[in-house]
Amino acid sequence: MTNISGIFSALRSRVPSTSPKKVISIHIGRNSLKAVVVRRDRKRLVIVSAAQVETDTEATYDLNKIGRALSNLLNELGSYPKDGIIVTDQVKFLASELPIPPGKKLPEERLAAAVAWEMEPYIDFVVQEGLFAYRLQQDRTRTDNTPVLISAMGKSEFEAISEILKDFRISLSHAYSPDGAFAFASEVRGDAENRIVISCQHSAITALFLSTTSEAFVLKAIPVEPGFHIAVIETIPVEPGVPLDQQIKRVVHELTGSIGEAKEVVVAGDLASEELIDQLKAELSTEVTIWKPEENLKGFGITLETGDMGPAYAAAMGAAVQELGLVGRPLGVTDKIPLIKRVRERVHLAPAVALATVILCFIGHYAFVKSRIGHYTSEVKELEQKKKVFTRLRDERTRLTSRQKDIAGKKRYLENLPERQKNLVLLLSGIPDLLPDTMVLENIIQEDATSFSIAGSALQASSIGLFANQLSRLEAGKQVTVKAITKQDESKEKGRLPYGFSVELTLKE
Repeated sequence: MTNISGIFSALRSRVPSTSPKKVISIHIGRNSLKAVVVRRDRKRLVIVSAAQVETDTEATYDLNKIGRALSNLLNELGSYPKDGIIVTDQVKFLASELPIPPGKKLPEERLAAAVAWEMEPYIDFVVQEGLFAYRLQQDRTRTDNTPVLISAMGKSEFEAISEILKDFRISLSHAYSPDGAFAFASEVRGDAENRIVISCQHSAITALFLSTTSEAFVLKAIPVEPGFHIAVIETIPVEPGVPLDQQIKRVVHELTGSIGEAKEVVVAGDLASEELIDQLKAELSTEVTIWKPEENLKGFGITLETGDMGPAYAAAMGAAVQELGLVGRPLGVTDKIPLIKRVRERVHLAPAVALATVILCFIGHYAFVKSRIGHYTSEVKELEQKKKVFTRLRDERTRLTSRQKDIAGKKRYLENLPERQKNLVLLLSGIPDLLPDTMVLENIIQEDATSFSIAGSALQASSIGLFANQLSRLEAGKQVTVKAITKQDESKEKGRLPYGFSVELTLKE
């Protein structure tokens, strides 16, 4: 009897690995193009060359203009391999959870539909016209949910960039989001080496908390191979006029306050510089360093054949680490799904696939019938997907209609309020925005129809005057008086702020 499994194993052994040994990673940024050529030598990474060219802000997002910038970049780079990947904002990235109970396995079609359904609110294209990549963290399953990492990109955008790269003899295999790529640009070594890594771009700041512990942080926890967790703060836009070091300091305090202390803060991205590092060292008690591949990817045995590579290349390196197969399944999207890959994901079907291949060689009619069945099955699946979309749109429209009626009722109620009550609403809604970060509001007491007494504690006495000044600018306010500022005994109550205050506010009639 023929050994079908043995035949299949022999054929599979002759098929090369799906992970390339050398790749060019191109990061399409807002103001520049960056590229790095990386070679894999077993578990080691060799950085062969790197280059960067500046562009107009709009050029990198205009496919008609990107060709010239890409040509200049590749000329700077010199030689490069034919296998290429890109990092671009056109790829959307999401860390979430799927309602999959522990140990339960879903058919690939249902799992792909669940992933697309989860990602749909965050994309600007129809699900059927998109490319998706996902990675389930089933070993980190909690209660009835399984953490998942998802990337998505429109097929048309992927094809357009692929055609541009073909002109330079580069075959595009995957497209990565900046966040999904940056998540793998650092690693954690040792139980005590929790660290925060921050990517500073021209448009946004992304902060990740890397930890070797197995503790889960609900919805913000992304367990990533080889065994550490990434707790993600949502990417925040850069605030014009606010110093970058102050924005980073605020993000670091949010992370350490909600998760725990970190041994080190690593800064990467286009805006990372030694000057920024010096500013942060003066304001943070944690050790602050700038991103370097030989330090942050030390576990992969980084070797530089080129000169020093700056922190702006962190996302490009994170994508290369995934593409070269060193951290599991890539989080980049692709339109290439080799048959051998599908078979490897279903090892138990290998004998049946091999036997079917032999039969199909002799029975052409069976192959024809099977192909037609597959065609109609695909159409049925597509119709089912459309039905889900339309059903969801109908439910969403019903919900929005109900919400609109509710809002209209509340609007009519507020419009008919007496002027005095309107002023009170303006006061209560405006106080949270006026309160400085160094103050705590303890109570608000209404003395009479238009007079209110506001009491609380402050870290600095100057903050009380600032708060009173802000209250006097309220549209509903008439007069503000600081009634008392007292020095409080901190020893009586641990954590008590040193200054107590009382402010009297009179509203307009």
